[in-house]
Amino acid sequence: MPKFAKAGPVVPDELVQSLEDDRVVIFCGAGISMGAGLPSYVGLVKYCYDELAETLPLKKAPEWLWPDRMLGSLEGKFGRAQVRDAVHRCLSAAPTSLDMHKAILRLAKLRGETGVRLVTTNFDTLFEQARTEWQFGKDLHSGPILPIPRNDKVVTWRSVVYLHGRLDEVGANEHLVLTSADFGRSYLTDAWAARFVARLFSDFTVLFIGYSLNDPVLRYMTDAFAAENSSSRVASKRSPAYIFVPHKGKGDADESPYRHRNLRPIFYRQTKDHRHLRNTIVAWADAREDYLKSTLGLIARIAPKRPSTINPSDVANLVWAVCGRPTDAGHGAKAFADMKKRPPIEWLDEFERREVDILAAHKKAVEATQVEGDDLPPYPQLVIEPLFPRAHDARLAQLPPQSVHLARWLAQHIDDYGLATRVIQKLANKRFLHPFLMDRIRQSLREGGDVKPGLTKLWKLITSTSDDTLALGRLFPFELKVPETLAAGDDALAFKVDLLSALRPSVSLAQPFDTRLPDFNPNTEGEEEQARGLRLSEVVNAKVVIPGDAQVGLLVERILARDESAAFLASLLPELTTLLRRTVDLFTLTEQASAGTDISVFHRPSIVPHAQNRGYEKWTLIITLIWHGWQHLDQIDPVASCRIVGEWLASEAIVLRRLGLAALNHAQGFTWHQKMEHLLDG
Repeated sequence: MPKFAKAGPVVPDELVQSLEDDRVVIFCGAGISMGAGLPSYVGLVKYCYDELAETLPLKKAPEWLWPDRMLGSLEGKFGRAQVRDAVHRCLSAAPTSLDMHKAILRLAKLRGETGVRLVTTNFDTLFEQARTEWQFGKDLHSGPILPIPRNDKVVTWRSVVYLHGRLDEVGANEHLVLTSADFGRSYLTDAWAARFVARLFSDFTVLFIGYSLNDPVLRYMTDAFAAENSSSRVASKRSPAYIFVPHKGKGDADESPYRHRNLRPIFYRQTKDHRHLRNTIVAWADAREDYLKSTLGLIARIAPKRPSTINPSDVANLVWAVCGRPTDAGHGAKAFADMKKRPPIEWLDEFERREVDILAAHKKAVEATQVEGDDLPPYPQLVIEPLFPRAHDARLAQLPPQSVHLARWLAQHIDDYGLATRVIQKLANKRFLHPFLMDRIRQSLREGGDVKPGLTKLWKLITSTSDDTLALGRLFPFELKVPETLAAGDDALAFKVDLLSALRPSVSLAQPFDTRLPDFNPNTEGEEEQARGLRLSEVVNAKVVIPGDAQVGLLVERILARDESAAFLASLLPELTTLLRRTVDLFTLTEQASAGTDISVFHRPSIVPHAQNRGYEKWTLIITLIWHGWQHLDQIDPVASCRIVGEWLASEAIVLRRLGLAALNHAQGFTWHQKMEHLLDG
């Protein structure tokens, strides 16, 4: 959410965006004119009493709860003409400042059309004085003759509306909605103001400026819409109404009185001159008039810094500029990604924190609509979540422009251990990388740069074009059952295909072990240690696994228990050997095996099934299946057995040579002389 002025209030993203979409109508109350030197509504009542030499009620008298009735009493005693002439004299005073009025006019200017869209319940003409060249009936409307509050291609309302009438010449102000009787006619009997307000509230987002909760004007307007809404057969799906509210700052402000009137308060720090509100409106208008320039300046000033080192309001402003404007075609995100000094990776945490808040609010809204039986609200548009989708098929979803530019920024950080830790955590949380993000990372790898070898290997693993290189998203097929017979047939063939798929090894990634040490903090000033990242194990704990390996063990036991298992496995020897080679490749890729070392001696001490193999890594079950299949082949076809043993012995993979040596010791088709030659060659 943006904060336009120092010490000013935080303005909700939805309100800012609705204003950009020309969906906001600003309502201006007496508080706006007070900044120009005119009195409040209560002050106007006091002025009229003094002008007519009438004694005011005591300060705490109940009459003050209904100042419109007090004016009605004055008119009953002195006549309408005298009271309204007094009102004219009071509100005709020269303004002390029109800065607020000028800023509001700039804020209310339509982006897609000429003109403004503004409602004032004040009688004075200060908005007209703040800007010249007004045309009555086109740019200005005064109650009871009001435009239809529509926003479509056929009829678009664009004018300043004096809802309760506009101050006219002396003696010509009978039309002003001033007293309780006037309010009754305009909102109850004739109801022209009520109809205007109800239609407007239904079609637009409303922003109240210059009103208090107990303001009779605000009370009449919100009551009019509530009455219309409750009497309608179809529930109105109106946008929220916002109101700027001063707050003394002692403790948290209480929103409940406003929520009860269907208002969302925007609290600002109270001062006598309401400068924090004024500064916010002026700065908001400035930013809106030249959004591109103001966004570039804001991002250039804030983005190079770590969020933890700057004012929270600056953090909120940058997050809003980059992520909070879905209709800016990604302008803010592009400026962010194009920075010469790349913004720190910690900004990713701030962007994600925003989305957590948005999703929490969406969940709350969904629960509320379910209770009311209303239609569910649309899913919010996010920019980080699409880059790391939860569902595998969601990876093909089109990215919003903000996400496209943020993917470029993320790919700039492939040399940063901070990005690596965050991506590893996302993978552990079963989040995928969108193909566009993977492409950007691959491109950054091709472009070179000072990326340490360990980080380079990590990114190559993560962006592998093979869907099953990483264990992410791979689950053991629990529905995989050993068929009644493993002899030739459709069931056995289907089981063969599914079994080979289930046994296919992958790599699981987790945070490296030393990050769990209490004093480790990779994001402190100075970045990580200079040596970190030379080896893959320094940046990630990579492990070769068969997804669902606990279930694989049970499945292998059931296969071996079948009478036909030996012949079945013998038919799979080429495929099982390929799986074992793939396993070796993954161990090499994860730096756990090389030409001179092999992890199989630790994971599988004995190639031949033996009690000492129990409790070791489940990938070695591939060796178990190969061994049982080879034993059967050796019995029925010694020539084929010798051929495959020769292939194992000729392999560069140590585990395959170990397998060949073990088979050589038991093979029937080799003479002792041949066995000795193989041993000497090895």
